[in-house]
Order: sequence, then C-alpha cells, then structure tokens
Amino acid sequence: MSRDDKYLERALKLSGVNRKELEKVLDHYADNPQRLEAARWLISNMPIHHSKTGKELAKYRRYFEVAADQSLNPLAIKDSLDSIYGEPDLAKLDIVYDIETLDSAYLVENIDAAFEARERWPWGKNVRWEDFLEFVLPYRLGDEPLSNWRKKILEEYGNLIDSIASLPEAATPRIASDILYKEWMWRKNFKWTSCLPNGPRIGPEIVDWKTGACREKTDGMSYLLRSAGLPATMHVAPMRGDLNDSHSWGVIYDSDGSPWLPEQRTDSAYKSIVPAAKVLSETFSINRNVPYQSLNTRRANPYLINPFMRDETRWYLNPSQRKPFKIALSGLAGISNGDTVYIALSSKMDWIPVGMGVAKNDTVDFGYVGNRTVCVAGVMENGGFKVKSFPFKTTRNIDGLLNFLIPGEMKPINIYSKYNLTVGDYTWRMVNSCFEISDSRDFSEVDTLHQIKDSPKRLFTTIIINDYSRRRYVRYRSADKTWCNVSVIAFYENKDDTVPMIGTILTAPGFHATDDKHDFRNAWDMNPYSSVDLEEPSGGWTGLDLGRPRKVEKIMYSPRNRGNYIHHGHTYELFYNKGKDGWHSLGQIKATNDMIVMEAPVGALLYLHCLDGGRDERIFEYDISNDMQIYW
Repeated sequence: MSRDDKYLERALKLSGVNRKELEKVLDHYADNPQRLEAARWLISNMPIHHSKTGKELAKYRRYFEVAADQSLNPLAIKDSLDSIYGEPDLAKLDIVYDIETLDSAYLVENIDAAFEARERWPWGKNVRWEDFLEFVLPYRLGDEPLSNWRKKILEEYGNLIDSIASLPEAATPRIASDILYKEWMWRKNFKWTSCLPNGPRIGPEIVDWKTGACREKTDGMSYLLRSAGLPATMHVAPMRGDLNDSHSWGVIYDSDGSPWLPEQRTDSAYKSIVPAAKVLSETFSINRNVPYQSLNTRRANPYLINPFMRDETRWYLNPSQRKPFKIALSGLAGISNGDTVYIALSSKMDWIPVGMGVAKNDTVDFGYVGNRTVCVAGVMENGGFKVKSFPFKTTRNIDGLLNFLIPGEMKPINIYSKYNLTVGDYTWRMVNSCFEISDSRDFSEVDTLHQIKDSPKRLFTTIIINDYSRRRYVRYRSADKTWCNVSVIAFYENKDDTVPMIGTILTAPGFHATDDKHDFRNAWDMNPYSSVDLEEPSGGWTGLDLGRPRKVEKIMYSPRNRGNYIHHGHTYELFYNKGKDGWHSLGQIKATNDMIVMEAPVGALLYLHCLDGGRDERIFEYDISNDMQIYW
C-alpha cells in the first residue's frame, strides 16, 4: 500500500459511521481520475478539521455583523453588545469534526465548484495542480461554520470576475488576483479593528462584512479569490522582527508557485515590509513532518505545533540568500549533538520560539531564516525556554559570520524613546513637511524656512533658522498623505527665547478634523500628547497671523505620537542582555526632559522599561557614532 493510500485509509477509519458518505464521494468520481485524485487528497487531510458550534457562537459573530456598518465605532459596538447579551463564553462551544459529519452531497458540490472555476476562467490552466489542491479546493479556511460559500460569492462577484477574465493579461494568476482584490477593496474599504473579540473564524460572510483584524481581512480575500479559482491563503509571522506580536497577511500563488502579497504591493515576497525570522503558510493539508515528539507543546509557540502550517520562509529571502541558516555549536552554551534547539524572537523581555533544528556535526541547521531580525537560540528545559546564546542578527556580516550582540565597554548613551517609532507610531508623517513664511494670508507666495528630512528621533526637535527676513504669516504645511499629523508647533522670534510667538490661528480652508479631539488648535497648545489629525490625507496646513511682520530665528516641533518618547517626570529602568544569563538592570532614572542619559555596555542588546505606564516597549541597540537607537 502506498503512503497516500495509507493516509486515505487512516482517514476513512477515523470517520466511523460517516465512512459510507465519504466512500460515496470516491465512488462518484470513479470515472473522473482528476476529480477522484482531488477527492482522495481532500478526505486524506480531513482529520482534525472541525467547526465550532453552540449558542455562544451566534453572540460572537454578532459583533462582526454589527461592525459591518462601518459608521459605528467598534469599541462602542463591543461595549453595547457586552452590556446587552454578556460577553460570549467561547469555552462553551462544541467541536464537530468534519471527518465524522460531512455528507457526500456537500463535498461533491464543493469539489465540482472548485473545478468549474478552474475550467471556466483563463488563469485556471496556469494554477499549479498542487496549489489548486491546497489553496482552491478546500471547503474551509479554519474552524468557521460551513456553508456553500462559492455559489453565494459568485452570485455577487461573478460578472466582475467574467469582466476581468476578458482581459488578455488575466491569464496570469497574479494579475487576475491583483485586479479582483483591488475591486473588492474599492467597493468597500476594510475596517481594521482589534476591539472585537478573538475567537473562531467568522466564515465567508466576512467578504461582505469587511471588518476585524488581520486574520479577517486575509480570510475575506481568500474566500473571494478561491471562489474564482485563484490560489489564496494566509501567511503568518509567528513573531514579527520589529514588534512584540505575530502578524498575518494574504498571499496569492502565481503560476510558478511563488507567493505574491496583494496588500503590500510588492512584486516579490522577499521585498516584504514585515521583518520575520520565520514565515508560515496556512494549509488544509496536514504537515506530517512536524516532530511533535521533540516539542514541549505546553510552552511552544502555537504556530510551531499547528499541523496546518508549513514553512515558506525561503520566499521571503532574496534569491541570492536562499540557503539554510546554520549556527556552530561553539556559539551556543551547553548544546550537544542530538539536542533539539529553538530559534526565538523577542516579545518585550521574553523570547518566543519560532523555529527549530537538531544539533548535528557540531552545527544546528534552522532551515531558512529571514533576515532583518535579532534572535537567540535555546532549548526547552524544565517546562520553559532556556536561552543558550547571546542575541544575534540574522543578517550576517559581509564576511558571512554571525553578528552576536555581546556586551562591551561601558559608555554613556542618549535615549530618546522606548519603542520602535518608525513602525508603531506616527512620527514618520512629518517627513517632507515644511515650515513656511509669507506676506499673504492665503500663502499664495511663500518662502520655506525649513523642510523636515527625517522622522523626529526625540519628542521636541529644535532648529535654528538663518533667514532673518520678516513676514506676518507663518505656517506648518504637511507632506502628502500625512493627515497633517503634528502635535506641537512653536515659532520663536529670537533663538534664545523660551516663549513662542502667538497670533491668530489659521487653517487650510475646507479641511476638517477626524473628530473633536484632533483639530488645528492642538498644534499650538504646547502639549505633545494632543495632536492634529485631518479627514483629508493631503493638502493640510495650519499657521499663525502674527499681526505684523516678524522674523523667525527658531522653530520647535513635536510629531503626533503614542507617548513612546521619553516622558518628562517618568521613571525608566534600562536593561542589557547577557545571553544565557538573561537581562540585567543598569539602574533607574527619572526623566527631567525628553531624553535620558545612562551608561550601558557598547554592543549589547538593550531594553528600556517605563515604571510609570505605557505598554509599548521594544529591544534596541545603540549606535554611538550616530547617536541613534536601532530597534529590532
């Protein structure tokens, strides 16, 4: 008996009394070899797949149904439904296994619909068979309630799909997917929110509801594209290399089997904006290569023990860098040949395993590992993860050696923030914005005093102006697609002044704040934690009528921010990483302005903790020569 035959027979045995229904499907396709192969594959991988059921499920799904009205605030929706019905107790849901319950009619309808889509539209012939099986044929994405979703979606989108199919270039799966995805997003934008409860997959209704977090957005895309015979799924970074969380996004597989990322608008996955040591693809098939016997299932990252995930990291590496990532045992403390070793990324001061390898011939091979991250290697000991290396960068040095972050000589460093401002904040929105002066109230003719070239590294940035011409009107003009996000603007007549000039506030005509907490006045209140945020992304500005022509020798500004800069009056504790000996404190200090100075070992991985609140903190190293915190 072949391996495939064994998997099929094992699945049929697990079906119990439902075996007759599954055998009906196989008998139905006895004279159609290709659809029979697909049916065998589907049934062989059906064990473990299931739905969640119970009255609590309807309460849970109600949040997303109501949030489909995108004019409503998701947090207000949650608070309202919680008060009316109570929070759904998802632990009370029952599990119903597909292998024991699915009837032959449902499976035949699903298989036929998948093949009809493959045969109906021109891109079908350019979808690889293995991608069709994995990312078009399956009747479910996760643990959602089952329905005949393909028929319903095609009733709404069939004409659109037909029109796309008439385009000559649409024979390429990636191009067809791109057009269909853009049309889907154009019809109704996706309302992203993390306020709604986290539970089972919503199901195909999410194509129309279009609200939720990353998973829901990806699911909506996958249902739509699969109904058109286009292979789509979700890719997951079990931990990001720049934030303290996992992340997921939708992908489409092109005719050569390479994944393409519609949301990120990149022509290749290796240009992804998300740094990750490992990227996994969600599958329907069971990953039978997962070494469960080597995993501590109580402590391992859930993605590591998920049987419906496969490693796709190689696609996220430049083709010239696609080779296994190996570490010599000489760089690991107390590791011997035969040991199972994990590679882990940080979540604040913890390390979360995202991949594994077995020590052999004095080396550990972790397979493909993405660059642009800082990791540690370690083992599972006494029910927990034990670090066995200094932190290291997965982007190797020019000579191909690993760059370990090993503490060196103690030196004073300047610290301006506690979190990755370029990823988790709004500070980049000041780049390319300008400060201008004019003799005209409408700024029809202007002179530029200063243009912001870089994202502000500290809460308050001060610049000295050498143009001593006098003008009555001054303003801040925001760059395109930055929503005029600024929190403080201050113009000073003399560079030694400590009190800014005042005047009548001017604003861009016809521009409105997103809400009553983000209007133009916030730019002039000297409060770095109130800000401007406009409904219109481009063209915004705010300024002052100074009453008479005056010179400007100094400007101070602050970006819109989430409070992750150094906060005056808050107390901070700085830590550095000593490898297998963990994190060690370098002491505490109370901030007296928007930066702190502390001594730290050169070359070490650092972490700043605020004792007075705020949840966003992230590992970083310090570049002394450029006075810069480099976040990972």
